[in-house]
Parts: sequence; structure tokens; C-alpha cells
Amino acid sequence: MVIPDNCPPPVEDIAALASPAELYGVQQALSLSVVGDAQDVNNGLIALAEKTQADEIMINGQIFDSEARLRSFAMAMETYHAP
Repeated sequence: MVIPDNCPPPVEDIAALASPAELYGVQQALSLSVVGDAQDVNNGLIALAEKTQADEIMINGQIFDSEARLRSFAMAMETYHAP
């Protein structure tokens, strides 16, 4: 799988670069983020599905480092397949 390296690099202070509307969008996206080890991610995805009553969850990773992005997706899939 080829993942394009088109994510912008990290910045020190996003508030200095983004508009209030963009910062609100970032806060909204982060409020639905699931972060942690396999158990944390598993529990977080279950809680997110229950909270939203979603029958499908799409995983997205806005991670600048393409290898870290792939590793993140692989870890999410391992969580999904865990007993």
C-alpha cells in the first residue's frame, strides 16, 4: 500500500497559524480521537461506537511520518482482531 506523504509537518503553535474556525475543527476532531495501547484503543472504539450509535467506524490518521501512520493503522487493525 502506498501512503502519500502530503500531510503538513508539525508546528510548534497551531493557534498562531490557524483561524478560530480551523481551531474549532481541530478541537472537534480531537474530541473523537482514540489514543493509547491496544486495550485503550479497543475500549475507546467500543465507547465511540456506543456513544454515536455508529455501525461503522472509519480510521483516519493525519500523521506526518508515513511509517508512523502505517504503524498506527496496523495497530488499529490488531486491536480490531484481538479477542
